[in-house]
Amino acid sequence: MIPELPAGDPARRLADRATAGTLGLALLFMLFTWPAKKVPELYLHEPWQDDPYDALISLSIFWVPLMAALCLTRVLPWRRTAPQPIRRTRELLRASRVLLAVITATLASDWISVALRVHEASWTGATAAAVAGLAAVSLAALATARALRRASRQPLPQADGPDWLTDMISLGDQVAARVGPMRPPAARTVLLADRLAVRAVRRHPLLVAGGLSLAFGFTTALAQGLQEGYTLGVYLVLFINHAAGMFAYLALIGAFLGIAGTPPQQRATTRSASARRRTVRAGIAACVSIPVAGAFRAQLWSLISRPERLQPYELITLMLGAAVATAALTYATETIAGRSGRRRPERPQP
Repeated sequence: MIPELPAGDPARRLADRATAGTLGLALLFMLFTWPAKKVPELYLHEPWQDDPYDALISLSIFWVPLMAALCLTRVLPWRRTAPQPIRRTRELLRASRVLLAVITATLASDWISVALRVHEASWTGATAAAVAGLAAVSLAALATARALRRASRQPLPQADGPDWLTDMISLGDQVAARVGPMRPPAARTVLLADRLAVRAVRRHPLLVAGGLSLAFGFTTALAQGLQEGYTLGVYLVLFINHAAGMFAYLALIGAFLGIAGTPPQQRATTRSASARRRTVRAGIAACVSIPVAGAFRAQLWSLISRPERLQPYELITLMLGAAVATAALTYATETIAGRSGRRRPERPQP
């Protein structure tokens, strides 16, 4: 039997409010960030228009709606008067914390640029409007954090129940049942997605994340490049930066939320399994370092060369160099930590 929370349970009411508030915050964040990023009349007068402040914005405008859409696949099938699985409620709260963390980090980056009075010479009335919008979203983020903190005071135990992918297929079945004459092909599409896409995610989550990230990097670089008229070098910079940032995000939230399912944790007993785990972590760390190096490219490049504007291929070299160094450091640290853990003598039992 799947453990559930009844409709009137205090923990469920707090969790529902916190989840709804977080989704509302995500919508408000996008309504603020997208025009501030895409409208020149605002963008050219914002303190956070350039890196390193703009780097997180460039990724969060994709990360936030992606996570919000993921949450909606579990929120939409809910019936307020029906019991809900504890697992679903618990995992939605975890996803809400991820959303809040991404939004808060982006807002903090914006506020730092305001405090440092970056590009002060270009400040106008549009700057005041942008900062006012930033303040409004920040207040909403504080209210959301308070709601999540209140919900967290009602601990929810680990429990069995439908996971993320199961709920996605359930939502697909509900939609397919309501499309009238299109029901048969819609039902077949959902069945095919369950047999192929969901199975692939469960068996090879990192490979699927890698494929999606490459497609995302290619699409966004192409769209932005065609609009701005970029050279091949700038195309490559955008592709590498966006693909690496998205892969790191998908891999980390996938592990944190258990999107691919929660198989029994098995401790690695062979050197090959342990080495594979270290390699995966090193690869994820390398992908995290690429957008970080791109954001702080001027500061990093000034340490190794002349402090002039980087050419695209110099920036690619810097980002890939940072990735290699980060991967090597992470792998070495994991290896040393693993060996010291195995050599640690067990304490005698009293």
